[in-house]
Amino acid sequence: MKSLILIALLATVCLIVFVAGWRSQSPAPPAVQGSLGVIQSYTMPTAAGGITSGFGFANGILWSRGSPDNKANELMYSADLGAHWQFVKVPRSGRKDVPEGLGGDGGFEFVDPENGWAYDIRTLIRTSDGGRSWQNLDDDLKMFKLTEIQSVHFVDKDTGFLGASASHVVDKGLGTSYFAIVILCTNDGGDSWRVCKKEEGVGDVRSIVSDGKRVAALSDMGKILYTDDLGKTWASSDLKRDVSALVPDLNGRFWLTRRDGGLESSTDLINWTGSQVDGKPVTKKLETIAFSPTGNGFGLAGGPDGYLLATRDFGATWTQVDLKQVNGDIWKLRVDGTKAAMLVNGHSIITVRLSSN
Repeated sequence: MKSLILIALLATVCLIVFVAGWRSQSPAPPAVQGSLGVIQSYTMPTAAGGITSGFGFANGILWSRGSPDNKANELMYSADLGAHWQFVKVPRSGRKDVPEGLGGDGGFEFVDPENGWAYDIRTLIRTSDGGRSWQNLDDDLKMFKLTEIQSVHFVDKDTGFLGASASHVVDKGLGTSYFAIVILCTNDGGDSWRVCKKEEGVGDVRSIVSDGKRVAALSDMGKILYTDDLGKTWASSDLKRDVSALVPDLNGRFWLTRRDGGLESSTDLINWTGSQVDGKPVTKKLETIAFSPTGNGFGLAGGPDGYLLATRDFGATWTQVDLKQVNGDIWKLRVDGTKAAMLVNGHSIITVRLSSN
């Protein structure tokens, strides 16, 4: 009997050691702590127009779309979190409506400090030298007869995805319309593209994101198309909700903001769990969400009337943040380490920092 008890105790100890050892090999990243405070605020002069929702960080530099004179839609960047801006002219588009460069709404992203892309609804440009010079890729996209470019996402400097609307009016007299989206893929940084997915019945691409091998495209009314083999095969999940943004948190979860109210997360893009604030479900409208690319757990979600939520533990808990400087609707959020930038009312970029208590 004593020998059996001894064997059982040894087995238990071995199991504990094994589990502890297994856990120690894959620890969860530590969550950041601290309070959120405004460190910088920039408002575009009225004569220069507004700022589009496409902007982001690259190697600590904040890049955005804008123009100093409203005559040409250029790019602008700031090395001091928005206090001062430098403007960069982009290649002529060759289009009669906006020949100077980018025009209308669009987006912007860097995949690393050197390689970045900017776009409007019909033009895509690329830099491979950190933004010092830009190349126009417009000609490569004309063959696909896209209605408008709506999202661009690159996994690395070569592999990328472009989401576009292919909707158009079938009969102008009756006003009937054809709704569809097209997802293009590239393996050479955007020099050449191919159609890797077409989906009818939906009209817009809200965003394209990736986490590991999974790339997901969010369309209007909550239909998600996703691929685990870089666009060769696709699956879908139809949530039938009024959605606004989809992002990964670098800890294995995707997050979805809803224009009809709510914040949800999922590990498989099929089963979703609603988040809470102070023990109550999030029901207010949300327009944007972002997590730090460093994987420190810091994230923000925002929406109309300055409504702002913050997390420091990958979304396990959310708290509402009241910042007096944020007077208006939060259009877009971008996070870089413990810093974040938010676009408010399309005219102001407010930069905040998470400081230790």
